[in-house]
Order: sequence, then C-alpha cells, then structure tokens
Amino acid sequence: KLKTVHQAKPVSYNMQVFFNAKYNELVELYKPEPPQEKTRLFNTLQIIDPGHISQYQNMMRN
Repeated sequence: KLKTVHQAKPVSYNMQVFFNAKYNELVELYKPEPPQEKTRLFNTLQIIDPGHISQYQNMMRN
C-alpha cells in the first residue's frame, strides 16, 4: 500500500516524515525475517525511501 501512495504522490511530506522517523525501526523489525521477505521489502523501500538506502542494504546483509 505504501507503494501505491508513493505512486499517487511521490513527494508526499507525510511519507517523508514517516520514513525519517521510522526507518531504523523498520530495519530492526525486518532483520530477523527470511531473505525473501527482506528482499520484497527492500525492493519497495529503495523506490519509496531512497534516502535511507544504505540502512536498508545493511538490513539485507544481516
């Protein structure tokens, strides 16, 4: 659903505020998930939150 919101309004202030506040929690939440789930999330996040891509890449390594 986040991808749909991003496609409708790519520079949404609310989305930017959300990811600036919550990106670290998302990384910690998904670290223990299976690789397939992390890959699915990563593919979405690299599109809708490219500003934190390095943190999401670290999530993929762990």
